[in-house]
Amino acid sequence: MKTNIKRSILAGATALICTNALGAEYWLCAGSFNKTMPDNSVVHMWGYADVSNVAAFPAHACPASGNAAYTSPGPRLTVPLGNPNLIIHLQNTLGEATSLVIPGQTETAMAPVIIGNRVHSFTHEAPAGGTDNYTWGTTAKPLRPGSYIYETGTHPAKQVQMGLFGAVTKNNSATNAYPGGSAFSHSTEVIEFLSEIDPALHSRVASGAYGAACENPANPCTGTLDYNPSWFLVNGNAFVDPSPALPATIPAGNTAGTTLIRFFNMGLRSHNMILQGGSMKVIAEDGRVLPAPHDQYSIMMAAGKTHDVLFRPSAAGIYPLYERMHNLASRDRTVNVKTGGLMSFLNVSAGTGNTSPSLNAIPTPQSAIVGTAFSLTAVGVDADVGDAITYSMSGNPTWLSINSTTGIMSGTPAVAGSSTVTVTATDLSGATASQIFTLNVTSAVATPIIYFSTAGNVNPTGLTTGIADNADIYSWNGTAFSRPVNTARNVISETGFIANPLPSSASVDELKYVDASHFYLSFANDVTLPGLGLVQDEDIVYYNNGVWSVFFDGTAAGLSSATAATELNLDVDAFTVIGSTVYFSTFGNSNPPGVTGIADNADIYSWNGTAFTKVVNMSLSPSETGVITNPVPGAANVDGLRFVDPTHFYLSFTTDVVLPNTGGTLAVQDEDIVYYNNGVWSVFFDGTPGLGAATAQQIDGFDIIPLP
Repeated sequence: MKTNIKRSILAGATALICTNALGAEYWLCAGSFNKTMPDNSVVHMWGYADVSNVAAFPAHACPASGNAAYTSPGPRLTVPLGNPNLIIHLQNTLGEATSLVIPGQTETAMAPVIIGNRVHSFTHEAPAGGTDNYTWGTTAKPLRPGSYIYETGTHPAKQVQMGLFGAVTKNNSATNAYPGGSAFSHSTEVIEFLSEIDPALHSRVASGAYGAACENPANPCTGTLDYNPSWFLVNGNAFVDPSPALPATIPAGNTAGTTLIRFFNMGLRSHNMILQGGSMKVIAEDGRVLPAPHDQYSIMMAAGKTHDVLFRPSAAGIYPLYERMHNLASRDRTVNVKTGGLMSFLNVSAGTGNTSPSLNAIPTPQSAIVGTAFSLTAVGVDADVGDAITYSMSGNPTWLSINSTTGIMSGTPAVAGSSTVTVTATDLSGATASQIFTLNVTSAVATPIIYFSTAGNVNPTGLTTGIADNADIYSWNGTAFSRPVNTARNVISETGFIANPLPSSASVDELKYVDASHFYLSFANDVTLPGLGLVQDEDIVYYNNGVWSVFFDGTAAGLSSATAATELNLDVDAFTVIGSTVYFSTFGNSNPPGVTGIADNADIYSWNGTAFTKVVNMSLSPSETGVITNPVPGAANVDGLRFVDPTHFYLSFTTDVVLPNTGGTLAVQDEDIVYYNNGVWSVFFDGTPGLGAATAQQIDGFDIIPLP
């Protein structure tokens, strides 16, 4: 029986925040991307990408235009408790200058840009291809708690409508968005970010015709005087009626708690949002507490405004939240009706009281190297639907910070030393769970260790002890092979196997190693695991010191099909977990749901908790765009993957492959691991000397710790 996807995956693509005594710090990129609408039309958008996580974006480098990291609205920026200010380092990949403002908050160096006798920008700008830094709040005058919008301050009539905006939130306490005690407390948060799209405006910006003469009726004006939105969106998506299937829902807590709904409107039109079957207590507007909070069934969202409301559901169920002014369908300029509109559904469960969170074991000790970026993720789980977890830590060195939303710890040490770090997960009711680990920083460069499984039941050359199994995890330290994890008991006399071992029929397809009692696996076939039950070949499981659990439920996410061929094609063949995102390849040439283009079993996809995206395109079709330089040949099938970013990753293959390289080719065996470095292939691990004696020794899945 399937279990739910872990909360760390459902959290989705949340911005990485670096917190310290000085404030919350983010690195954002302004860039462009294309958005496919429900009628399959494509709209050119501008948006923001969060590149704060140096493990995913080395040196905070901006991804190329069109990358899935760019979104509109941009990533939600959360300022943790106790942080007096917000710092954003803005990198601009657009073809014109842009800037950042937060209405309702004071920027410390605000300086309007005036051209002639007109204000061009409300504050200083990052030029095209350049950067600028922005700070709000000081120690003497900290950032105010509340719900705010960060947006471009440059040419707002154009740049805001193109998508340059996002949400900023800061709570007054762990359970209160604003001062006010228990009357304003909440146990769950929901974001409702409203926006609009006028395709004509976006098209003219994309073609360079924005601002040109528009007397020709066939070439309509695209300034805001002629603004005519065709699409109305909630959290970046237009509602589409999925009948006869049920619509997707947003977890909104339970009947024992209170849900805080944060409304944002970055359209140019007002929208009257009504909560069907419930009422809302309006407590704040534009980040300011109302002198007289009051109950309403609907709330009028004027353009550019934010409102915060409390929802105390009286019964479990689905609560529609929709536009009372009937922007529930969309019409283009030819009066064709499209599906889409301002509607979402809040899912409230029956209240059973608060359940304390749990925090997965963090292996200790952890190792870091001076001058090398370090990253580690704490994974907390809370059984209460809609409950949120906040991460904090103590005892950490000053260079190490934690993302309070995702649990990602990151930083780069400057000196050697040792620290005892405590990581704590806190839910909205104040219940906690903690883990303690030792962090050792050394000056020496650690030798990467390769952890791998093999295709058959043959030990690597030189490993003479133990009974081989294709589910065992082996390692190579540069000089010798060993078996750190014996996953299966094949004969009664065998010893040293893990608690609750795998059945002998299990064949590991991919692995990601934490330590000898904590690791992630996927399988080449459906497997029944002790204490868990049936696991599908599109799932990823987690082994936690004797306890198996489903980490990623591929069936629930959509990697299943009514046809056996497509079902097989969508099996997870290789994967990497970075923060809250799963990167993976599939067994065959079928795209996951929602992904367009020509599928290839060497493509790399991602799942952020809500949607699939193709992040690396290996297609050889001449009609495909966005294909990497020197893609693998059509016959190549990825067997193992260690993803770094869209232009840097490690692969192994099911068969011998000849890879294209600038000025030549690279012959690769199925027991090798190769590295892709922005168009150039190289052999990272030559497995032939120790794994080339038998087909059963070829590498099936692998991990590299630490990455070079």
